[in-house]
Amino acid sequence: MRLLAFAMWITSKDGSFDPLRKFLKENNVEIFQLYYNQVKNLNNANYRIKEIFSMFKQATLDELWDSPEQIEANYQKDEEYEKLLKGEIGMNLLNYFSAKVTVEYLEDLVENVMEIALNLLKEKSHFTTELNEQFDDIVNYCKGTTFNVLGDDRLNTNPEYEFNFDIKSWFETKSNENLSKFKLSKTMKYSFIFTEQQYCVVQNCLDCHENTAIGKGTALKSIPTNFLWRKINN
Repeated sequence: MRLLAFAMWITSKDGSFDPLRKFLKENNVEIFQLYYNQVKNLNNANYRIKEIFSMFKQATLDELWDSPEQIEANYQKDEEYEKLLKGEIGMNLLNYFSAKVTVEYLEDLVENVMEIALNLLKEKSHFTTELNEQFDDIVNYCKGTTFNVLGDDRLNTNPEYEFNFDIKSWFETKSNENLSKFKLSKTMKYSFIFTEQQYCVVQNCLDCHENTAIGKGTALKSIPTNFLWRKINN
């Protein structure tokens, strides 16, 4: 159950997969199945995904104590107390590992979640060439918005993808129109960038902390989600 909770948390917390969830719902795929299959098929995931799930599982075990005396005895050890001061232990595990995923494992997570989502869609009898084309655009949109969001070189690494559908307009519309209604008149190539304001807000938060995975994870708590993800440049 703890791994399932972790899968749900990291796949839904900051909105990075919101377009995918809307697309799955539109095609009558149960969102819970996405999280469930992520854990169910963990043995088939790449080693990075296995690693972060294993780390989370171990951390939940490490922070379970039988008595206050055990806690006190543990943190009397200099090395364990130092971990506590650095925020490596004694933290809210879901928040901590969610930040760790964003800082270190996001690209792997996107690949993993998209592979599972594609398999769920293929189980539907109506999986057509057009649906596959729509899904490819969803994948590229999520990849683009989440690419290298905290790297020191993030301003110089703007990914580009070709699109056949206007994913941005479809995702932002409040109507229930299907993605098929947002097909572009011709294939368009878009890049994913940070606006100047967006970059400054994120950098100011990062500058308040050490340039480490833990420091960046702490900075994430102060970064509004709408400033974290890249914007499509059209």
